[in-house]
Amino acid sequence: MVPWLHRQRWADNEHAIRNLVKGANLNQNYGYSYNLVPHRTRRREWEEAQVRVETSQKKQEQHQEALHNLRQQRQQLQRSYDERRGDIEREIIQQRLHLRQRQQLVRPTKRVEKRLLRLRSDLAQLTTRFDRRLRRLSQQIVERRTQLHCLRQELQQRIASRDAIDTETLCRERRLEKDQVMLNWQVLLANCHDWARHHFFAPVWNKLSLERATQLIYRKSGRVTHYPDRIEVVFDTYRYAEQQGAMKESCRRFNGANLHWRDGRLLRFFVEAPP
Repeated sequence: MVPWLHRQRWADNEHAIRNLVKGANLNQNYGYSYNLVPHRTRRREWEEAQVRVETSQKKQEQHQEALHNLRQQRQQLQRSYDERRGDIEREIIQQRLHLRQRQQLVRPTKRVEKRLLRLRSDLAQLTTRFDRRLRRLSQQIVERRTQLHCLRQELQQRIASRDAIDTETLCRERRLEKDQVMLNWQVLLANCHDWARHHFFAPVWNKLSLERATQLIYRKSGRVTHYPDRIEVVFDTYRYAEQQGAMKESCRRFNGANLHWRDGRLLRFFVEAPP
């Protein structure tokens, strides 16, 4: 884990990150290991296809239920019509017998005739209403059956599309723990460089990027000599005078801080004098 001190925002954030990326790519020439895991993309595609299948199944169930209700309504309509028509027809027969009896007895038949005409009119209206409602229900049943047929075909296609998705084959998932460790080191390296250039580098090198500092300082050739009380690092001579002077001033600043190695020995930096 990177300490909180090294996770604060840089003053010039974009340039610092750009220098970090250019300065040292610690991931180069490193291999990757991997795990075999289920293919998440294929699994997500299968789940989306399964949702479409369930949607079609739900629509099919709704249409089947609606079709069943329409057929029951048609049966109930036919049953009610038959019962009502039977009652009217029986009453018409009774009124015709009653009319014949009154005609034989030479009695008034006007009221019976009106009753008979009204019954026949009721029967005609009942039949007209029944035919109209029967046609409407039959048309709705045909429409529902057509929609149900289309839904069945759509459901079969969606099931076939879902089953065609390969969810059994495993895929490789990279183990990226090493990348996280290397990134932590890069952040620490960038922060150390930023701290060092503000505390020890010469003023002309205060804006030196990590990439450029790696070339001029961190990978600069030289020699190290160990003494009982100190460690001396001597850099080779620089080609250009301004770089030689900047490095000489940087060494003076570093030595002025009197820093010690972990074993207590004093650290001293020098740059070799030009010939």
